[in-house]
Amino acid sequence: MNNKRPFPDSYGLSPSKKPRQMAPLLPPPSRPFQFSPSRPLHCDTDRKYPYPFTTVPEWENLTQTIQKHTQQRHHTSDNLRQKQLLTNALFVVAKDIFPHCGIFIVGSSLNGFGSNSSDLDLCLMVSHEELDQRTEATPLLNALLKAFRKLTFLRDLTLIRAKVPILRFKDRFSSIECDLNINNSIGIRNTHLLSAYARSDPRVAPLVQFVKFWAKSQNINDASTGTISSYSLSLMVIHYLQCGCSPPALPSLQAEYPAIFNAVQDVRLINLDNKLPSFSSPNRDTLGELFHGFLNYFANRFNFETDAMSVRLAKRVDKTAVMNQNPQRNPPGQWKYICIEEPFDLSNTARSVFDGLVFQRISRVIHRSWSILNSTHNVDRIITEPL
Repeated sequence: MNNKRPFPDSYGLSPSKKPRQMAPLLPPPSRPFQFSPSRPLHCDTDRKYPYPFTTVPEWENLTQTIQKHTQQRHHTSDNLRQKQLLTNALFVVAKDIFPHCGIFIVGSSLNGFGSNSSDLDLCLMVSHEELDQRTEATPLLNALLKAFRKLTFLRDLTLIRAKVPILRFKDRFSSIECDLNINNSIGIRNTHLLSAYARSDPRVAPLVQFVKFWAKSQNINDASTGTISSYSLSLMVIHYLQCGCSPPALPSLQAEYPAIFNAVQDVRLINLDNKLPSFSSPNRDTLGELFHGFLNYFANRFNFETDAMSVRLAKRVDKTAVMNQNPQRNPPGQWKYICIEEPFDLSNTARSVFDGLVFQRISRVIHRSWSILNSTHNVDRIITEPL
């Protein structure tokens, strides 16, 4: 009889490397996750991005640049399959330690805004109860770290202690970098929400991907250095499409479908394939016009001193209002230079921008990018030249 673990494809695990089963560090949940490690990724691979919008001559080159960028970098079926296989292998190991766990792919690998170079973000759910990320999550990640160190297909394992601690590592086969957290269910919910926005209009995903590309080229897309995270940039684009362009290109999906997008639904019941009624926007702006409008909105129209962005409400709101929504959970001190309401837990997703000088640099990049694009229509300058 073959006693080896049934690892998918190339992720073999020799009996000597099999992690020792240990008693669960948490009591079993009243309702087990009943998670299937082989469930497929619910994501459109090899997407062709239908684009039925009339080209505007002055922005035609920019529109074509954005479309080409998306087509060259979007997830391929092979890339997604590799991520799925790795996730399945990690689940087999994790359930030896946490028998009632479930593992979820979150972030750009599933929300429609990722690329072949995107990292793999994972959420390991071990309990239906909320965990204290500072005091409870770290010991659990340490237990997982000990088991993962025995796996020959992983390298560069590091436990990063942060507000939401993560276990970071790389897959030796694919060189995919992974960040794994424990019980941060907000990531599952916002992946579901952003995926729905990406599918609601063919312009959303290409615009988000190009904004992230522009921000990364200008070194303002890295929360670890005090600039803007990719999640915050995605929310900024959705916010702009909701209330920064005229007529609006997107509604508030949380307002339209509160039973589907809410902060209390059991995450096991979340389905990324929800078929929502079709939304047809009266806005017919091209990708080039929308990218130019995005820069114009945040350079000249949005007041960072007084305003906050709410995708949940599809509008600008007063900063003092969001600061006082839940001061015990989300202290007012996190609402500083850029204020973006997290659609579910109502915290500030842009709290990483806490330094005034860094914010000034971000603001300068936005203003100069808009000015150059507005006067020259040459996007290459704002992608290749430091501003």
